[in-house]
Amino acid sequence: MNMGDSKKLEDASAYLSLPSERNAPEPRLLSGSSFRVSGAAAALAVSSRDSFQISTLVCSTKLTQNVNLLGLLKWRSKPSLLCGNLQKLMNVDGGEVIKFLQDTLDALFSIMMEHSDTDVYDTLVFDALVFIVRLVADRKFQHFNTVLEAYIRQHFSATLAYKKLLSVLTQYVEQAGRGEPCESLPRTFKALEYIFKFIVCSRRLFAQLYEGKEVAEFQRSLQHFFLALNQLMQSPLEGPTLLSQGAALKYLPSILEDVFGIFDSSTLGAVLRDFVGNLQPQRLLKQKLQSLTDIASSKAFQCHECRELVLQAALPILQELIEAGEEEDACIELLSSILEVLYQAQKSAEKLRARHKDRGDMELAQVKKHIQVILEQLLHTVNRRVIVLDRENPLRVSPTVPHGRGGTALGACLGVTGSAPRWPCCQHPAGWGWMPGMCPVECRGKQEPCWEQGGAAGELLCPGRVRWFLNPHSTRKPRNGMESSESVVKCLINFET
Repeated sequence: MNMGDSKKLEDASAYLSLPSERNAPEPRLLSGSSFRVSGAAAALAVSSRDSFQISTLVCSTKLTQNVNLLGLLKWRSKPSLLCGNLQKLMNVDGGEVIKFLQDTLDALFSIMMEHSDTDVYDTLVFDALVFIVRLVADRKFQHFNTVLEAYIRQHFSATLAYKKLLSVLTQYVEQAGRGEPCESLPRTFKALEYIFKFIVCSRRLFAQLYEGKEVAEFQRSLQHFFLALNQLMQSPLEGPTLLSQGAALKYLPSILEDVFGIFDSSTLGAVLRDFVGNLQPQRLLKQKLQSLTDIASSKAFQCHECRELVLQAALPILQELIEAGEEEDACIELLSSILEVLYQAQKSAEKLRARHKDRGDMELAQVKKHIQVILEQLLHTVNRRVIVLDRENPLRVSPTVPHGRGGTALGACLGVTGSAPRWPCCQHPAGWGWMPGMCPVECRGKQEPCWEQGGAAGELLCPGRVRWFLNPHSTRKPRNGMESSESVVKCLINFET
């Protein structure tokens, strides 16, 4: 092609009018393997030896190219393939599902809503939902937690979903409780928090739409679930049943924020008491203590009625394990969590009493009652355990205690952790000193970790927080005129053993 021919091609009509196919008829065919046309396009020729290939890659956040996922998203076009498409969802790459998270969830709940009169797809949709929630919980996609929560708050609209979700969940728990194989249950427990968020949100939408109807039916369904769960906890079977029990202990506390308010405090407290108490004494000890610690950190435990019932299960477990010297670090963490809740409850009660004396006095009496129960059941147990420990045992003396919950000194079992203030001392204005029945050696106003041995009276631990145990054989009584404290320890000081 010479410069003149190139100049002619600047006119777009010269090549736009050429044939689009190799074998298209032309006005004048040339001999050989090519043809040539006249006019402005005379310099262009088609050769049978030349070819080119075009490849494209479509990347979209709205249109998926995955056949299995596409089959689910467009399930209405081929409803006969719905069961297979729901099962195939489990084989879709997690990244592809996450990209179309809202569309996939919309499809699942549309299937539920449009088949509300049958349970044919309920289990398949439930399993698919568990699969998606577990994907979001994966470390690789954990930043999509906020996306899932936003979907529940802003886009979720399946008013009947709570009935089907709760029904399938209860069926799984009952099946495992009977000792029947239920491989889906441990996976389901891992997704329990968001399953319950969907259940509670669906129920709330239903109540708004139908003016609060079927409240009693919903509560019965929830009670049926918890009854099945507590029966599962009674099972002595090993293997999958034991695995399911461990998963239940780990993940049940995560739903308390959503369940709280549906039940009254006493009913919820009874459910939690039986949930932990039904488990055999020597079964899953560490998991049981951690579950109780998580329960003690929940909003439900802040209610007096619920707390009183949970303590009925927690304190005997603590007493037995401390006496046996088992799982002592976990026992310390649990009891510290319980006492911190009581400390905060007392502060709130004292503030309330300044405004409403009668109500404040009533709440303060409830807190003191729980402290007294703890002292009666655990004080002597902790004391006896500390006495038999070697002097250098880390459970007895901890030169340094990290900030936050727990600690390594068994004396922390009966103390307030976290931001608890010092107890008032009638010896030192600085606020440090000895407690009734304890070591008479004072801390000399130091605000640093220290301990002193005090003979038969025991020892004093004060690493910037209240950590103590009383000698049950001491006849020393609290001194008159001891000033009041914001700490829960005031209740402990005034309790005479």
